Amino acid sequence: MASGSRYDKLRTIDMPVLIIHGQADPFIPIEHGIKSAELIPYVECLWVEGMAHDLPDAYIDVVIEKKIESIQRAE
Repeated sequence: MASGSRYDKLRTIDMPVLIIHGQADPFIPIEHGIKSAELIPYVECLWVEGMAHDLPDAYIDVVIEKKIESIQRAE
């Protein structure tokens, strides 16, 4: 919050981006992830139900699988 909004700069990203966001994140609400996804031109998203701000072992497989898919599409 101290550095201000960075939303305008997101529109200038010119490369594939993967947003991974926990739907239960208490620090950065999912609405911010959704807003970011709307602004970034080449974006893929993984909204993880039940995940908060951390990456518990239970979600590692789904996150890694999505990262691999995203990298393969970008190649």
